[in-house]
Amino acid sequence: MKASYIHVGGKVYLVTSNQGHLTLYDTQTEPKQLSDQALSSDFLIITMTTQGLFATIGYDKKFRIWSIEGEELMLKYCCSFPKKLTHGAVLVIESKELCYIADKFGDVYMIDVSMAMASHDIEAKIIRQDFIGPSNKEDVICKFIMGHQEVITIVDINKDFIVTVDKANKIKVSKVPRYYEIHGIYFGHKEDIILAKLFDDSTLLTIDKGRNAIVWDLTKTEDAILFTGKVGIGDIDAIGMFDDIHIGIVNEIIEIHLINKEEKKFVKEKQIPMSKSYKCLELLADKQFVLIGASKEVLEANKVVNLIQIFPLT
Repeated sequence: MKASYIHVGGKVYLVTSNQGHLTLYDTQTEPKQLSDQALSSDFLIITMTTQGLFATIGYDKKFRIWSIEGEELMLKYCCSFPKKLTHGAVLVIESKELCYIADKFGDVYMIDVSMAMASHDIEAKIIRQDFIGPSNKEDVICKFIMGHQEVITIVDINKDFIVTVDKANKIKVSKVPRYYEIHGIYFGHKEDIILAKLFDDSTLLTIDKGRNAIVWDLTKTEDAILFTGKVGIGDIDAIGMFDDIHIGIVNEIIEIHLINKEEKKFVKEKQIPMSKSYKCLELLADKQFVLIGASKEVLEANKVVNLIQIFPLT
């Protein structure tokens, strides 16, 4: 399951994807289902964009852009890729909105959202052979910008850097918009990296499955580790970062950790008990803490279900 907050005209909606269903909820009071789209594919990620738009990446190798209109989900753009898509991120540069998506080849593409929306194309196809190297054309919707030798598992970006993580736990940091210019390649995790988030312009947080957390100083190309630590207890069911200074970790309890750069340590600020019969699949934070998941009994029965629990952050 994946989820995201979408802001439209002062309202906050919640969008979830689960077993081929894309579902829209009103979050003004209790979560209330407004719209549901049944598709042939689960989505890997839901990416927030501005102006009430959001993008989804499917196991069916398709990238889609959606809008919320009259409390309904409307498909605005769709394109097919030759290989399975693995992750994505969004960047706004000088009011231009760009989506960055990676595939199983280890390639990263950039999609111009405005151009995609203007095309009204819901059957576009991206052919890998069209991309011999980074494209300098300004009038194309999709550009190949960079790649890895391994499958890319995480993409994150800000105005200065794009971070890509691959299955070998190699962290590559490249310059924006000179994507071909590698700023640094970093190693520090022995277990699979499950979170990589840029914050404070030039700082990167990475966390692996073993709960090992590293804060990196990207002003350095070598010896970039600022500090390390362990976060959470037991196996991690869900993890997320919010406010640029907090980590949320969910197992059978919710833990909120502060990233203290001055003292170079992680500080546990809050702990919230959860029902032991509940399995968290996704974690969000936007003034309040939202857990989205299913009971363990439901997971074992493999039923299509969304369960939402909301906890205050204060």
